[in-house]
Amino acid sequence: KDDLMAAARIQQAYLPDRLPAYEELSFAWDFQPCDELAGDMLNVIPFDEDTVGIYVLDVSGHGVKAALLAVTLSRMLSLDSESVIREPLEDAPGFRILSPSEVAQRLNEQFDDIERTGQFFTLFYGLYNIAESDFRFVSAGHPRPMLLSRGEDPRRIEISGYPIGTVQGAEFEEHSVSFKSGDRFFIYTDGVIESRSPTSELFGEKRLLELLQKNHSQPLEQSVLGISSAIENWRGAAASDDVSVLAFEVI
Repeated sequence: KDDLMAAARIQQAYLPDRLPAYEELSFAWDFQPCDELAGDMLNVIPFDEDTVGIYVLDVSGHGVKAALLAVTLSRMLSLDSESVIREPLEDAPGFRILSPSEVAQRLNEQFDDIERTGQFFTLFYGLYNIAESDFRFVSAGHPRPMLLSRGEDPRRIEISGYPIGTVQGAEFEEHSVSFKSGDRFFIYTDGVIESRSPTSELFGEKRLLELLQKNHSQPLEQSVLGISSAIENWRGAAASDDVSVLAFEVI
């Protein structure tokens, strides 16, 4: 038990500590593992004053095995020496920020032996350009994100793709969404929509959309925490999957 708690503290250290502060953008997140260790991870990565990276991932399975891969991926999706999200320029100081599709491609090349590892993971990774209010992203088998705009009903962003590690040589389509002031964008793991009630009914996307609409007037952080609270009330028992949500709002 002590070892598991120590490992959980290490995993928690890779979650956002202090979210980057931008005048044009605010963030909120919640992370609820179903055990001491989780297969989910998320983070916000400030590259520079104009570009911020955002990801949510979900490793197949639970427990130590899933958590080990999740922590490994969190290091690769960071600005340290093992990064797959940027690379040094060949003929000048500084770095080149890799596109979301390049990031997914490189990860798929490194984790392409599912028969040996028995593991794969879904990934949502994107780059938000603050100056242009534009968000480019890929989704590798991840649940569809939700977009909320003032005066409009919330909607799902229709995307699809293979989880990382399931199809060798897979190509990952890049998508783009432009934002205006007041828009909110929610990314989450399947523990949200696949949570089951005591009668085995799924929470589902429809209820999530209705919940986001209901809480749209609340501050972003309260809206995010409201998702976890609703899931906890819905299942009425011990969690069977991790629940993670990362959202941002254009100010």
